[in-house]
Amino acid sequence: MSEPKKVDRRKFIYAGLGAVALIAIGAVAYVAMNPPVVTKTTTVPTTSVVTTTVPTTSVVTTTVPTTSVVTTTLSTTTTPGKVKLYYGQLTQPEMRRWNGELTQAFTQATGIEFENIYWSQCLAEFLQAIATGSPIDVCQLNTIEIWQPADMGALVALDEEFPDFWDVVKAGGYDPEYVKRTFSYKGKVYAFPYMGSPIMTVYNKKLLEDKGIGAPPKYWSEMLEAMKQVTDPSKGIWGWAGPAQIGGLGNLWWNSYFDFVPYWDSYDKNSCFWFDEKFENLNINSPSVIETLRFQSQFYLKGYGSKSMLPDTPLNAGKAAFGCAGSWIFAIMGMADPKLPELHWATQIPVPDTHSPDSWMTFGDDRGFCIPATSKHKKEAWEFIKFAVDKKWQKRLMELAGQLPFTTKLADDPYFKDYFDKNPVFKVYAEAIPHVTGNRLGVHALELLKAFRIYYVKCCLGELTPEEAAKEAQNLVLTLISG
Repeated sequence: MSEPKKVDRRKFIYAGLGAVALIAIGAVAYVAMNPPVVTKTTTVPTTSVVTTTVPTTSVVTTTVPTTSVVTTTLSTTTTPGKVKLYYGQLTQPEMRRWNGELTQAFTQATGIEFENIYWSQCLAEFLQAIATGSPIDVCQLNTIEIWQPADMGALVALDEEFPDFWDVVKAGGYDPEYVKRTFSYKGKVYAFPYMGSPIMTVYNKKLLEDKGIGAPPKYWSEMLEAMKQVTDPSKGIWGWAGPAQIGGLGNLWWNSYFDFVPYWDSYDKNSCFWFDEKFENLNINSPSVIETLRFQSQFYLKGYGSKSMLPDTPLNAGKAAFGCAGSWIFAIMGMADPKLPELHWATQIPVPDTHSPDSWMTFGDDRGFCIPATSKHKKEAWEFIKFAVDKKWQKRLMELAGQLPFTTKLADDPYFKDYFDKNPVFKVYAEAIPHVTGNRLGVHALELLKAFRIYYVKCCLGELTPEEAAKEAQNLVLTLISG
């Protein structure tokens, strides 16, 4: 077992503060409703001041009354000689339940105990834990969050540390090329995939049938025509719902993964990467981005989608023809109205008219297990990861959260047949897994996505042409990452 890696504490403190500042404004409302929870904490009322620089170069200072969570020293109550793993995980109720069942079963099987640490903003809280010396042995990060810690040396390169890594990947039915595309940085793999969902076009069957549209569109022009026929703002009916469960043209950094990115992926799977393979050259001011902006801006310029935020989410309310979301949207709709999932179905992302429909690709919204470089129990953490990606726990995660393991033959695996028989739309998502491509965001992922969204919105509002928006977005990102 290798020794825990020593890291420059100041580097992590600066990075942690930077990450917090970048996401604070967009996440304030969410965090207010779902504050980060860390096991064994002391709550201290305080007032934080968040300063963010916006593209106009003016500085906006927002004072946010909040409750900060101060982590106290975590005591180890295990019997001498026993191992305790400190586990950073998602705070959502369904994930808490899954992780609770999972860790209890692993403890029963191995005697290894857990200290569960609940995170709502995983990257910022991970960096904070590392900077303050809080123990973390295994954690859950998504594909957007791994780049910066990997670049800093804060994560273990799993394929280098564990000789059986690729054997586990192949035995689990994962595509090695997918793992490399999605979770590698500069040739090393820093996470093991355990859940996600291909992002697909979600459509309202009834709204299309009422207009005589017998099949969902496969081409961009067909989608625009269907939106035109369905849209009726006077009745609150929209052709386009907006990104995921957002009602209207969202301006948060993550929104692009539920409108722009899947269509960009389907434009050209070989060029739809933010950076090149060496993470040196930025790819925003490119033909594929410009043409995707030209297509998507028509959703709003032609009035098929609301430019302003709506009080209700059209997709969840059954009042939008199309949206873009993962399998979890059906669980959300079911909570709003049990009849809603029956009105909807999922299908491929439409492609440009010059492309073959079979060429479509999409974003995976995938998340992986990571092991911090500072962990004192890397071997035990790896054994836990292998335990967690067993089919039994994959199926349980599907049952609780509607999230899928990204195995290539999931749709045809007899082990999951009963689940898909009861939840047929999830099989559609499982069949889409081979169409998932990677991200290649780099260490400045949040800066990049935040900057791009600003100019995406400007293009959709008609303030900039697609060419101008792509150029300005690239210039802003280059300025941010070079400074």
